[in-house]
Amino acid sequence: MLAYPLQIGNNQNIALNMSYRSRTRIEYDTLINSRKRRKLFKLSKSQTTNQKVRYLYEYIVYVNQLSGSDSNIWYVECSNDVQALLNNFIEADWIELCNDTTNWELDDIVDLAYSVGFGFDGEFYPVLNPDKIRDAGNFYLNLFALSNDHDVRDQIVSYSFFIKTSKSMQLDKLKLM
Repeated sequence: MLAYPLQIGNNQNIALNMSYRSRTRIEYDTLINSRKRRKLFKLSKSQTTNQKVRYLYEYIVYVNQLSGSDSNIWYVECSNDVQALLNNFIEADWIELCNDTTNWELDDIVDLAYSVGFGFDGEFYPVLNPDKIRDAGNFYLNLFALSNDHDVRDQIVSYSFFIKTSKSMQLDKLKLM
């Protein structure tokens, strides 16, 4: 696995696990010092100071701008990118991510919800590390409880099998579904 420092936002660096990066993410990473990337950062709806969460959010926004109405870009390539980024999260990052989604556009939340459990249905190969599955299950349950939007909730419900296998300690929240 390759890890390297990545400049994010206000010239802050974090080391990211680079075991997986798609062509789209490599292109996005080259925008770090570009005018387009700075514009994305300034227009960000994210309110977090957590650089991992902000980078993930900005990547999702970038992919949505790149793809326009073509949702196929999320299949395999970008969902795996999101999972690779989530592999670097600790429990506090997952909580901050869930809380920050209240500031995001609906499409961005739905794409995140789609990406977290991507591939665990056996149709594709996920890149989310096994030690992150419990955090991901907790994230789904917390996001479900936090969101009132039907699209977000429907996406999470479609991954209820993933939540069940995550061995989350919060399974009592499944009653909400």
